[in-house]
Amino acid sequence: MPKYPYAIWLLAFIGVGWLWIGPFQSDINNAISGGNEMDALEAQNDTSEEVDAAKLPDFPLYYVFDNASPEDEKVLQDLAEELVVNLTEGKALEIIGSYFADESGSSGENIGLARASKLGALIGDRIPSDLIIVRANPLDASKESDSRLNSNKIIMVEMLATNWLDVEKTEKESVEELADKVVIRFPYNSTEKIEDPAVDEYLEKLSSRIIGSSERISLIGHTDSKGPEDSNMNLGKNRALAIFNILVSKGVSKDQVDVSSMGESLPVASNNSESGMNENRRVELKIIEQ
Repeated sequence: MPKYPYAIWLLAFIGVGWLWIGPFQSDINNAISGGNEMDALEAQNDTSEEVDAAKLPDFPLYYVFDNASPEDEKVLQDLAEELVVNLTEGKALEIIGSYFADESGSSGENIGLARASKLGALIGDRIPSDLIIVRANPLDASKESDSRLNSNKIIMVEMLATNWLDVEKTEKESVEELADKVVIRFPYNSTEKIEDPAVDEYLEKLSSRIIGSSERISLIGHTDSKGPEDSNMNLGKNRALAIFNILVSKGVSKDQVDVSSMGESLPVASNNSESGMNENRRVELKIIEQ
């Protein structure tokens, strides 16, 4: 009798098993490998979905580029309901639709005004129309750079804003200091600024700041939509030049001031009303820090 009978039987069993399984070994390996590849592919898909979700804006009301309607109309409806509830006596509702200059829209209407008007239409039968003010806000596409859109052309910037204004303060001032610019308004078909001590006071203060500094000033002229486009482009530039000449007369170096015109192309209000056209006749002034 062999000295190690159990070892011999074990080796024999392994040999027979190998002969039986061997022909199917490649299929088994392929099955295992295929399973691993499927798991990896599913994991990759899950990761892609997480990346896409992360690229969505972190605010609920967002728009696709060139589209006046938000992606989720219900969010707009909910906002309308909230605004109606919060209306108080002596207040007017300002709705501001933002837009980029390279957005064209589909109806020919300014897309910023169209965005604001859609919200206004949802509440127009419950808030008096004279208490709803629709405005537009042109955004600088170059400033936002490529981060303004995600891969699905969803705008990553909030494009609709609302404010409650005192009814007696709904008309825009001759000079208006905003967060990123100052607006100086002009009379119809004129290159002479509105005669207002507030405008003179601001330009005096600005000149004192700029003289001897490294800062620059950008002046961009705008018009309403009356008249030919080329005439309005020239009118806008002449308005910017009028402010340029005032600043230079106060001691600001010509080399510190840039002058340009956008004519009628970037309205901030509807040209269908006199008040809207008054708002569009303007020079926008920005201080550029070096």
